[in-house]
Amino acid sequence: MKKKIERFPKIGSIKIAEEINSEFNTNYSARTIKNYLKTVDLSAFRPLKKPLLSSKNIFSRFQYSIEHLWDSEAYWKKVLWLDEAKINLFWI
Repeated sequence: MKKKIERFPKIGSIKIAEEINSEFNTNYSARTIKNYLKTVDLSAFRPLKKPLLSSKNIFSRFQYSIEHLWDSEAYWKKVLWLDEAKINLFWI
């Protein structure tokens, strides 16, 4: 079971329970699968849904970068950097 979970890490515990129950003719619940994951040091988590950037946002970010490309080091020292957002561009 651990190998199956390691091969497909993004499958949820409900889906894993369904596959194992159909494959081995057992009756494990999703909660049992989560408990098993904890005992073998594999944590169960729900992946967060991240919003995609719209073309308007992409364009405005690009414009900002062009406008501030040659700003001085003193300017950038005044900028507060918050690395809290992860942005994925799937179509580029």
